[in-house]
Amino acid sequence: MQQHPLDLPEVIQNLGQFLQHEDLLSCLRVSKTFHSVLIKYLWEAIDAWDHDRKRSTYPRGKTLQNHKKYIKRLVFIGNPPREYMSLQGCSVLHTISATLPEKCTSSLLTKFSRLIKAHSSTMRHVEFWIEDSLHISISGPEPWKTLLECPRISSLSIGCMKFRNDEVDLLFQVCTKLQKLNLDYGCISELPEYVQDESSNFVLPHLRSLTLCNRYNRHGDERPFSGVMLHLWGIFVRKCPSLEKLDCLHPKHGKILKVALLQNPWIFPHLRDLTLNDSVSDEELAAILRQMAQVRNFKVPSSYFGPLALHELLADRGRQLDVHENRDRITRTDRLCDTIEELQAASGWDKTDGVAQAILSNCPRLRVLAAAKITVTEIVQGPKWVCSRIEKLCLYFQMDLDPESEEGTEKQRMVFGQLGKLTELQYLDLTHYCRMPTLDLRLGAGLNGLANLKRLTTVRSTSDDYQAMGPEEAKWIVENWPKFFYLDVATNKDPDIAGSISRIFRPHNIFCMQWKSLVPTV
Repeated sequence: MQQHPLDLPEVIQNLGQFLQHEDLLSCLRVSKTFHSVLIKYLWEAIDAWDHDRKRSTYPRGKTLQNHKKYIKRLVFIGNPPREYMSLQGCSVLHTISATLPEKCTSSLLTKFSRLIKAHSSTMRHVEFWIEDSLHISISGPEPWKTLLECPRISSLSIGCMKFRNDEVDLLFQVCTKLQKLNLDYGCISELPEYVQDESSNFVLPHLRSLTLCNRYNRHGDERPFSGVMLHLWGIFVRKCPSLEKLDCLHPKHGKILKVALLQNPWIFPHLRDLTLNDSVSDEELAAILRQMAQVRNFKVPSSYFGPLALHELLADRGRQLDVHENRDRITRTDRLCDTIEELQAASGWDKTDGVAQAILSNCPRLRVLAAAKITVTEIVQGPKWVCSRIEKLCLYFQMDLDPESEEGTEKQRMVFGQLGKLTELQYLDLTHYCRMPTLDLRLGAGLNGLANLKRLTTVRSTSDDYQAMGPEEAKWIVENWPKFFYLDVATNKDPDIAGSISRIFRPHNIFCMQWKSLVPTV
């Protein structure tokens, strides 16, 4: 007799990978076979902290000991339970993530070191962060000595720990083993000489993802932002030749980027993801793009992405094959716009240069665009958009024609028709931080052109002008956007009409932010 597919462990196991926590709990009760196969998924990640202060919510005692063999990831917030600090025999434990209390001491880190040491053969990912406070803790050498003994360690995230010089040396020894590093560099007051020296043999050969942040500086220490220290951190970045992803998350990180990426020779053949929160010029962005073999995510939210950077994004460079020491072969794509998936830049609401229109009509893989102004005329007169995969679009859509004229109404409908073809769109921001007039969100102006946006969840407009939406638009949204839940728009100047819109939305759990009216909302 042939078995039912759901009696086969391998089928149940494949299903278990996609089940949420509540679904797993239900499936465990189906049969002994289901229980024996799926129990490991329930125990893969354990939050060892109290979600509810009135009672403990994490497993303990005999239950913990019987199932610890399934634990892959432990998460701690605050003071960790003593029972977990003495755990041994978690045969597949590979990740420990700890957000420790404000007055964390080196002795607590030593306890974590013992937990890591007991699982050194499987440990791959470690995160240590201290809750943001004025009490910056001395890290102590034990964690870093222990990590040096972990043969598989590949990812480290640390912040709000004050390092002594001898501990800094141990930390950088650990870094030579890593593929991913998230570093709160403000905790380090001085870099070792072998890091400062551009000609030294010290490199981080395996590091592919580097994030530099500075939570430490929230407490008033400006040393990490001195020109000398930022220059030295730029040198540190240049010692990571295998980088694929670089994130510089503080508004004063421009100096690091200029030292790391704008000096010859270019040593980052694999770099394809870049985030920089400081402001750099259009010319500097172009210089970076000119060197990149390919680009996937380019996030520079404080910088203007202008014609020079656009030229490099669209330039046909021909397919080239380069050979590098740290990896064998690197292929430069024909055009960067063929590979880019996310582009974020400053809004540039005061510039009309066709950049946004050019991006939308040349980047077929684009999923996120948050950038400059685009006008109705540019859209109507320009080529068709090719970004059919886009999920998030944040631009200032400027209505540069008289919206009440016949021409203005007709061209606005054409814009809505273009937007309506973006069927993967989930988030639409029509003003992108600009408080200027934008598209008219009425059915008569072409709103019904967006009927195919079945995945849309959010529409925003921070214009100083009220829209003139009415109950008919609210009913249309309910009927045509099944996943919609957030309208951040001043819908109507008349509080009675705005109120009626809110009442239509309320039973459908759509939040309407009537931020310019006095109408109470849900």
